[in-house]
Amino acid sequence: MSIFTQFMNREGAGIPAPSSGFRRYFYILYTHFFKLVALNFLTLLFSLPVVTAPAALCAADRVYLLLLKDGNCFLWQDYIKEFREEGFRLILPGLLFALILFSGYFFMSLGKGNAVYLGWSSLFWMLGILMTAMGLAWGRYTLILAALQALSVRKLMKNAALLCAMNPARAALVAAVIAAAVFAAAVLMPIFLVAIALIWVAFIQYTTCSIVYEFAEKYVITEE
Repeated sequence: MSIFTQFMNREGAGIPAPSSGFRRYFYILYTHFFKLVALNFLTLLFSLPVVTAPAALCAADRVYLLLLKDGNCFLWQDYIKEFREEGFRLILPGLLFALILFSGYFFMSLGKGNAVYLGWSSLFWMLGILMTAMGLAWGRYTLILAALQALSVRKLMKNAALLCAMNPARAALVAAVIAAAVFAAAVLMPIFLVAIALIWVAFIQYTTCSIVYEFAEKYVITEE
């Protein structure tokens, strides 16, 4: 039996499923790969009106979290239930995070446009990167917590901000994963359109859920 087979072996025949860490991450990815493909399609489909994108992303997060926690899910039922529950309440937070990301892009554009002025250019670049990282991490944490907790939007955003502040390195990793995936898509267009249609959105969501879930469960979920 190869090392890869041992690492990815499904639960059964006396072999327990990995409970945490990288082994759990790859076990779920391997075992439920086609569920991720289906979730990618559902997320893109339910995001088409744009205003429903936050609810579509949150619904998918709910399914990823169930997979990480229980190792199984009722894909369609769990997805549509969460989508209906979230409805339009995440639109305003989504607009806020979009504004933060736009501010980051604006500052980085200023940094690029003022490259001859090293001091100003560096300042604009730093502000742009900071705003972009904040928008990505805070927004991602908020959506994941919305899938975990039945709280008001205000409390969800507060908890998300606290989690980011408690572990900036983890928040930076979440932002880096999203930024790297977006950069790869931009560089490899239009070839990357196939990946986007099949797995790209699901990969970003599942990976960031894996990074956040145990940390959020420890410091937020168990406190209630």
